Amino acid sequence: MRKMHLISIIYSLCSLLVVYSQNNLAVFQKIQGSWLLINKPESTNNTSSITIYKGSRALNFEYRLDGSKDYIGEYFIGFQQYNYNDVDSINVKNLKEIGMYYTEISANAIDKNGWAIKPDFKTPEIIEIDENTLWINYGNVAMFERIEKLPELALKLLYYRGKKDNRDYIKEYLDLEVKEIIKDKSLIYFEPGKVTNISLKKGDVVTVIEDKGEWLKVDYGTDNPGWIKREDAK
Repeated sequence: MRKMHLISIIYSLCSLLVVYSQNNLAVFQKIQGSWLLINKPESTNNTSSITIYKGSRALNFEYRLDGSKDYIGEYFIGFQQYNYNDVDSINVKNLKEIGMYYTEISANAIDKNGWAIKPDFKTPEIIEIDENTLWINYGNVAMFERIEKLPELALKLLYYRGKKDNRDYIKEYLDLEVKEIIKDKSLIYFEPGKVTNISLKKGDVVTVIEDKGEWLKVDYGTDNPGWIKREDAK
């Protein structure tokens, strides 16, 4: 009788572990994509913060809405078995798609053997995640909203930050090709050969949707894409 009871307890614990692991895997899968911080402190109303998750990497990009300043941070993310309060260091190799604690490790704080020490890693509690909203507890709850694409200003600033850092963050994290307008005035076309009254200026940044020889179909920040001449961008 005791043996049957013990087997029942073990079975129940294993079942809970499977459900827990499945939930964590669902979190890891759902968190992929771009998220806009929507419950900012009043003191940061002139800024915006976007986090992009791709696989086990995350890119946090914060910028002033006047475009005067930005901040960028990269992290490794995943689950592992130790709470922040239980250990003083952690190895990035321990991060998995499932585990006990969701963990973020600052990428620039990892040594050559994969270790990071406090406070360069954290194990916040993910309160809840659904298709469009993410809550993470960092002491204060941060609330994020899923966005399908970066705002026009964010895309432009991230592009230029990448040029400064000699990185293509947009390609790395979003798998998008962007082009910089190099002509003083670049006309937008409904389709190749059919011009609109809309134009872009030198320094604007567009996302390439289709490459058609001398023409590029681009997203230039509106609901309707258009075409530009290839020679207008690089």
